[in-house]
Amino acid sequence: MKIISNETGETIANILTNHSMTLDEALDLVGAEPLEAENSCDPDYILNGVELWYDDLDLVPDNYGKESEDE
Repeated sequence: MKIISNETGETIANILTNHSMTLDEALDLVGAEPLEAENSCDPDYILNGVELWYDDLDLVPDNYGKESEDE
Protein backbone atom coordinates (compact mmCIF):
# COMPACT_ATOMS: atom_id res chain seq x y z
CA MET A 1 0.00 0.00 0.00
CA LYS A 2 1.05 3.59 -0.33
CA ILE A 3 -0.09 7.00 0.80
CA ILE A 4 -0.38 9.39 -2.13
CA SER A 5 -1.20 13.04 -2.64
CA ASN A 6 -4.50 13.47 -4.50
CA GLU A 7 -3.24 16.82 -5.75
CA THR A 8 -0.03 15.65 -7.42
CA GLY A 9 -0.21 11.84 -7.47
CA GLU A 10 3.13 11.82 -5.64
CA THR A 11 3.83 8.91 -3.29
CA ILE A 12 4.16 10.20 0.26
CA ALA A 13 5.00 6.86 1.91
CA ASN A 14 5.12 3.14 1.09
CA ILE A 15 3.73 0.63 3.57
CA LEU A 16 4.37 -3.11 3.59
CA THR A 17 1.39 -4.86 5.18
CA ASN A 18 -0.51 -8.13 5.07
CA HIS A 19 -3.88 -6.59 5.97
CA SER A 20 -6.01 -3.60 5.11
CA MET A 21 -5.85 -0.44 7.21
CA THR A 22 -7.31 3.02 7.35
CA LEU A 23 -5.51 6.16 6.25
CA ASP A 24 -5.29 7.20 9.91
CA GLU A 25 -3.59 3.90 10.82
CA ALA A 26 -1.20 4.23 7.88
CA LEU A 27 -0.24 7.80 8.83
CA ASP A 28 0.42 6.67 12.39
CA LEU A 29 2.48 3.70 11.16
CA VAL A 30 4.78 5.87 9.01
CA GLY A 31 5.30 8.34 11.86
CA ALA A 32 3.30 11.32 10.61
CA GLU A 33 2.89 13.76 13.49
CA PRO A 34 -0.65 15.08 13.91
CA LEU A 35 -0.87 18.85 14.28
CA GLU A 36 -3.53 20.96 15.96
CA ALA A 37 -4.94 22.87 13.00
CA GLU A 38 -6.34 26.22 14.08
CA ASN A 39 -7.97 26.86 10.69
CA SER A 40 -8.42 25.09 7.36
CA CYS A 41 -5.20 26.59 5.96
CA ASP A 42 -3.06 24.86 8.59
CA PRO A 43 -1.66 21.38 7.82
CA ASP A 44 -3.10 18.33 9.62
CA TYR A 45 0.15 16.32 9.73
CA ILE A 46 3.87 16.71 9.24
CA LEU A 47 6.05 13.87 7.91
CA ASN A 48 9.79 14.25 7.33
CA GLY A 49 9.41 18.02 7.37
CA VAL A 50 6.60 18.00 4.79
CA GLU A 51 3.25 19.53 5.69
CA LEU A 52 0.27 17.31 4.81
CA TRP A 53 -3.46 18.01 4.63
CA TYR A 54 -5.63 14.97 5.39
CA ASP A 55 -8.17 15.72 2.65
CA ASP A 56 -5.37 15.74 0.05
CA LEU A 57 -4.19 12.20 0.94
CA ASP A 58 -5.36 8.76 -0.12
CA LEU A 59 -4.33 5.19 0.72
CA VAL A 60 -4.03 3.07 -2.43
CA PRO A 61 -2.69 -0.36 -3.44
CA ASP A 62 0.94 -0.66 -4.58
CA ASN A 63 -0.10 -1.17 -8.21
CA TYR A 64 -2.14 2.07 -8.27
CA GLY A 65 -1.42 3.95 -11.49
CA LYS A 66 0.78 1.24 -13.03
CA GLU A 67 -1.66 0.59 -15.90
CA SER A 68 -1.40 4.17 -17.14
CA GLU A 69 2.41 4.14 -16.78
CA ASP A 70 2.66 1.00 -18.97
CA GLU A 71 0.76 2.57 -21.89
